[in-house]
Amino acid sequence: MPTPVWKLASILFRFVALAVVNKALLVTWKAVTGHEAPEEPESPEVRAVEAILFAAISGALVTAVRTMATRQLAAKVQQKGNRLPEAMETPYTGDASTPRRRR
Repeated sequence: MPTPVWKLASILFRFVALAVVNKALLVTWKAVTGHEAPEEPESPEVRAVEAILFAAISGALVTAVRTMATRQLAAKVQQKGNRLPEAMETPYTGDASTPRRRR
């Protein structure tokens, strides 16, 4: 798959996955805490503990979903016999002496 097509597909796939996670997070936050999630966690009107907790949870979920969405897209691309971008084809050995290229 050519790089521009990969990037566009990756962005679209991530966007959909993140929209679903965002909705799930907001519903879960309200069910657990009994009130709406903070719209602006940076606001001084939001308690610090709540802002930090919301930021940590949402950040972890977003990172996990982005990773899984990209992995799922890569698996589908490989199933169809297409090549992944070069940076993703380099096998990861866990060896720090052979650095991988960043995307």
